[in-house]
Amino acid sequence: MMIKPLETKSEILGKAYVHWKSWQEAYADLLPQEFLKKTYTLESCQDWAVRYPKNILIAVMDDKVVGFACYCSSSQEDLQGAGELYALYVLADYYDQKIGYQLMQAALEKL
Repeated sequence: MMIKPLETKSEILGKAYVHWKSWQEAYADLLPQEFLKKTYTLESCQDWAVRYPKNILIAVMDDKVVGFACYCSSSQEDLQGAGELYALYVLADYYDQKIGYQLMQAALEKL
């Protein structure tokens, strides 16, 4: 497994798939199916991935994106010099492999 910055078109599409699929897996019993199927679509995740490609680290296994982390400087005025980890997703098939932990550690190093 490799942790690296998001760079290529293929990686952007892989990140978008992980974003969408992780929502389907994690929130199936928590959010209305209408929202998951019609509002939170793969196409919307692809749009976000293309529009906001900065400060994203991806986890890659066998040339497949299996997780990602998004980080940035804090947006709160009273926390200047601080940072935020604002997204951390891993496909369910890759749980229990410490991928989320490794992504978080890599993002913290960047911050």
